[in-house]
Amino acid sequence: MDTHNPLLDSILTRKYEEATRQGVSVYFDLCDLRNFPLSGVDMVTVLANLLDNAICAAAQAYPPEVYVRVRKTEEEYLLSVRNRVQKDLELVDGELPRSTKAEPGHGMGLVNVREVLDRCRCEYTLSCRDRWFRFTCAVPTRKL
Repeated sequence: MDTHNPLLDSILTRKYEEATRQGVSVYFDLCDLRNFPLSGVDMVTVLANLLDNAICAAAQAYPPEVYVRVRKTEEEYLLSVRNRVQKDLELVDGELPRSTKAEPGHGMGLVNVREVLDRCRCEYTLSCRDRWFRFTCAVPTRKL
């Protein structure tokens, strides 16, 4: 990875390696991210959680695929993580799905993502149809 952002490169490389070990194909379409406005902690929270969830879901689906795309406009960075799912999820009122896992420590990742995006005034949407789950957010280009 060479997005010109060493922290993002590290996150993306690590998640790619994890996905490969689970038999999940990950495809990246990235722009220059040297000025990505989220702080390091926020970047890790958002990207690591989104990719963990995407890889986990895709590993249970066929074909096991994840797509990560970041585009930059004058006003914002558009980040999209899209992955295959076994079956379509029912999204109620545009809310992030709750974890169905009973063990401790599960279910907080997406809540943490939402908290970061809300605090940073980032808009986000999610959808799930035709066995594709997509999370898209708009991060303003100004430093947060």
